[in-house]
Amino acid sequence: MASRLYRIATVAFAIGLSLQTSPAIADQRSSTDTEAPPVTASDRETARKLMDRGKRSFERADYVDALASFVGADKIMRLPVTGLWVGKTLVRLSRLTEARDKLYRTSRLPAADNENEVLAQAREEAEVLHHEVAMRVPEVVLRFDGWDGKSRLEVRIDGDVISTDLALLPRGLDPGPHRLVVRSTRHETLTLDFSLTEGESKRLRVVLNQGMGALSDGQGENPNVSRSHAAKRGPSTWVWVGGGLAVAGLVTGSITGGLAMSRSSCGETPGLCDGGPDPVLGTVSAVSFGLGGAGAIIGLVAALAGGDKSGTLESARSGLQLAPGTNSAGFGFTATW
Repeated sequence: MASRLYRIATVAFAIGLSLQTSPAIADQRSSTDTEAPPVTASDRETARKLMDRGKRSFERADYVDALASFVGADKIMRLPVTGLWVGKTLVRLSRLTEARDKLYRTSRLPAADNENEVLAQAREEAEVLHHEVAMRVPEVVLRFDGWDGKSRLEVRIDGDVISTDLALLPRGLDPGPHRLVVRSTRHETLTLDFSLTEGESKRLRVVLNQGMGALSDGQGENPNVSRSHAAKRGPSTWVWVGGGLAVAGLVTGSITGGLAMSRSSCGETPGLCDGGPDPVLGTVSAVSFGLGGAGAIIGLVAALAGGDKSGTLESARSGLQLAPGTNSAGFGFTATW
């Protein structure tokens, strides 16, 4: 059965190519690409070989190679037959959005006068397949919580920029994995990986966290960055280290100093006192006070220098929430609302 269909398709394509020299078919092709050079006999032979190779690859499920061959033939001929095979192969590769677009444009190729039946049937088949694929294309709907609707927002899905006015509309995508990235002037950058299956309609509630924005407000430097930075700034690590060292030095020095003095006033107890402070404890006390003083200086300098910038310049966290709650890292999403 498959070989019979293959022979029929090959004969049909050959008929289409043979009619390419007629004025009617030439008019049809020129209407879709007025700047294309005339198709020569060598071009037609190349297209025939590409179609034969593409169909052999299609039969053995090598759809990547088949697509390359069909696309090459379609670039030369721009006929309903070549466009139909491009669309069919895109469907097998699960590139449904491209397939539907190609099939739609193929079904809308203008019919030429005295067009042969093969080309007309290919156009009709593209129309039918276009509607079938439309039912299989999944879609995602985004909702942004925390966005005021006015601040600059950049939405990307799989690297493609989506304008803000279209970001909230249902968006058709291919089945499989996708990546959403949202950047704003007033919110932390958000990244989410999600997947879609054929025919699925997924709703994602995107929660934007107030914080250091990654975009400019259009007037040069983003003022929200400095405000976010100042809001997050706190005592630096060196402030805590210096303060802790100062306290430890003061406490240790006081204790060891007191013990050293107590050893010098032990009275008449023989074998315990030599009439002066204990030299070892006195040295420990002096060193401890010295370290405490150094720690105080370090803490004071760090406090005057400002907060820990390294903590405020870390990469932004995701603001997506996972219903009914969030995980420990604050990442996630909800597929319905």
